[in-house]
Amino acid sequence: MSSLLLATFLVMYGWKILRHNDEFLHELKHPVRINFFPTISISLLLQSAYWASWHDAALALWSVGASLQLLFTLYIMSNWIHRDHFTITHTNPAWFIPIVGNIVVPLGGMPLGFHEISLFFFSIGLIFWFSLLTIVLYRLFFHESLPEKLMPTMFILLAPPS
Repeated sequence: MSSLLLATFLVMYGWKILRHNDEFLHELKHPVRINFFPTISISLLLQSAYWASWHDAALALWSVGASLQLLFTLYIMSNWIHRDHFTITHTNPAWFIPIVGNIVVPLGGMPLGFHEISLFFFSIGLIFWFSLLTIVLYRLFFHESLPEKLMPTMFILLAPPS
């Protein structure tokens, strides 16, 4: 059922990209929305772990998910580093999604035999989790509080250590 739901959402989002490309491009530059793109790769990676008994399906899902995760991580981190329109007040717990998605890669990668690649992704997630946690806590402690609509993102802080 979850695979069908994921496929439906992917088709719907693909349709949005085709019909409303300008809105899609705006989301790629938005300081909050950009962080939710890796949920696509994370979903594919979780599906690969679910379909582990079907090796070919799991391998295809994991390969696409891991590749997308790497691309999203590099693209989003590049935006954080090379964009001058981000300020400390744009930092929020949703920034963990692109980074911590790397920790999900080994769930499907280890059973498929991709040990070194899985360790690579896990290392990226772990190292940048510590760095990003420092930045987000600095923002929360020493700057204005999160806007009300972003308060639910505080639960994202629970994902990396668990």
